[in-house]
Amino acid sequence: MFSIQFPLRIGNTHSHHKEHHSCHSKTGSQKRNRKIIMAATINDTTNQEYDRSKEVRQFDDSKIGVKGLIDSGITSIPKFFIHSAETLSDLKPKRSSRLPDSESNLIPTIDISGLEDSNRRSAVVDKVGRACREFGFFQVVNHGVPLEVLDRTIGSIKGFHELPTEEKMRWYRREMGTGVSFLSNVDLFHSKAASWRDTLQMTLGPNLPELEEIPGVCRDELVDWNQYAKQLGEVLMELLCEGLGLNAGKLKDLTFLDARTMATHFSLAHYPGYLKD
Repeated sequence: MFSIQFPLRIGNTHSHHKEHHSCHSKTGSQKRNRKIIMAATINDTTNQEYDRSKEVRQFDDSKIGVKGLIDSGITSIPKFFIHSAETLSDLKPKRSSRLPDSESNLIPTIDISGLEDSNRRSAVVDKVGRACREFGFFQVVNHGVPLEVLDRTIGSIKGFHELPTEEKMRWYRREMGTGVSFLSNVDLFHSKAASWRDTLQMTLGPNLPELEEIPGVCRDELVDWNQYAKQLGEVLMELLCEGLGLNAGKLKDLTFLDARTMATHFSLAHYPGYLKD
């Protein structure tokens, strides 16, 4: 057995907004001193019990995320990211018994253009209803969100995840009090094994966060994308309602569209490159 331990020393972990702006007055030497020093050591734990909760807490308290682990120079994947053989056996995809073999592994893709035509809309409603009943999710195409908006949004999120670790620390938190949260693994303390990814989350409704709370590298792009996402959400809720035999505006009237959160996995979480263990 092996235990990967993280003795962490973090220079100025309380990196708030005011400090972020005041750093311009510091000397170059002082700036260089504000860095993360992370040493990963691997000890033989044949006679030593592995303390996963302690290692996970150390990782979360460091506020550096998976990308920060890579940048710190670690040479082996921490044990809490590695699935046991028993867990892996349970992760094998199960084929749906309600679908033919040829369809069981296909994600439904639905073209939602031309909904103004009543016959076309009825066919789309049927497809959405079937996808929800048999798969639980589906992909939409011709959804009305311009490709350039998607490209700018994805590029800006990638830009955030590629910021220096110390800059991203300002947003590292597990609560969403400010409406913006950068973290690694929402279920870090509960999952059997952590996922190799970082995530930027932002509350989109009923109101956006204060603009200064949204990282500048992706602020304009996320605000712009949100307008299109809200419109698309309204269309999808209408289709779901009609598939259930309800008035098209029922879910909107119940304010289901108000509580919107975007989790930007790079599914828009950032998946840094893997290490060879």
